[in-house]
Amino acid sequence: MIEFKNIIKGKDERIEVAKNPNIVVDVLEKLSKSEDVDVRMAVAGNHNTPVEILKELAEDEDDFVRAAVAENPSTPAEILEKLAKDENNNVRYAVAGNPNTPVEVLEGLAGDEIKSIREAVAGNPKTPAEILRELAKDEDAKIKEAVARNPNTPAEVLAKLTEDKDYYVRAAAVARNPNTPEGIIEDLAIEELARDKYWKVRYAVAENPNTPPKALEYLAKDEDRDVRKTVAGNPKTPAKVLEELAKDENIEVRKAVAKNPKTPVDVLEKLAKSESWEVRDTIAGNPKTPAKVLEELAKEEYFVRGTLAENPNTPAKVLEELAKDEYWGIRQAVAGNINTPEEILEKLTKDEDSNVSESARKNLTSRKIIRKE
Repeated sequence: MIEFKNIIKGKDERIEVAKNPNIVVDVLEKLSKSEDVDVRMAVAGNHNTPVEILKELAEDEDDFVRAAVAENPSTPAEILEKLAKDENNNVRYAVAGNPNTPVEVLEGLAGDEIKSIREAVAGNPKTPAEILRELAKDEDAKIKEAVARNPNTPAEVLAKLTEDKDYYVRAAAVARNPNTPEGIIEDLAIEELARDKYWKVRYAVAENPNTPPKALEYLAKDEDRDVRKTVAGNPKTPAKVLEELAKDENIEVRKAVAKNPKTPVDVLEKLAKSESWEVRDTIAGNPKTPAKVLEELAKEEYFVRGTLAENPNTPAKVLEELAKDEYWGIRQAVAGNINTPEEILEKLTKDEDSNVSESARKNLTSRKIIRKE
């Protein structure tokens, strides 16, 4: 009689089979009884493993196997409830982070003596507001940071966390949470965070999509270039602020302005004449750059022309010229552009460079498929 383990010979092969979401149930059942822990772990983590097998693996003697079951988003609530009482920290940690874990189980784990488990509950997207409200009072900074990042955290809790002594809680978490009320961010940015000694705090406020224009205007004058760069890239930054940042001494700040889809046309036109090819290159890739500016950029150096050839808004007549460029990389970019006219693509299918001709053929083929659909 041929044994199952001899059919699937190597350990690595058995692990790959156990992970396969399309594997048949009877194979998973056999693999779940493997003497190899790693194989059983793979079965336990498979999203399509049947409940009965998961139930058996939840009682496995190995902690890592039980933890894999606890982490599996397909594991039913009743199994997770049992695993939440496991003596092993890693198992309880996995339950705490599982989005299918019942609220009453999360509530119990929120009081676990192990910090990492409470942190996992704080970061679970299914953890309700009332539990997050309690975890926000935890002494551990990482737990409070996880609370501040959680999209379910109530506005009043976020407001309280903005006063936390730990800058990671204030910055990396609260300032970046899209649920943080605008009024809170504005007050903090101008009255508090703009004076914070940690640049990451100010940076976090500058990148928040809910940061009000008034706060962005204030942060645009920050001494740190990364803060100014982030303001320059924020779509909510007022036009007058972008105009000022376009004159910034730092090239990264100017590039951020050049990339911002909300940058006014007259500012883009000025930046297109920048001494820095990097700024001009960024302008060439901005989908909002006017056609007349793009036409001028077609006369630029290799890098700028290459970016221009990739821009879906580059005018057809410019693409036609770039299709004749001496550098094959630029011609290939034209061949791959979704808006390159078909007559140009037909010519590029005969290009002397195989990379160019192949890209042109693929582009034409994909269009024909789309038309059929």
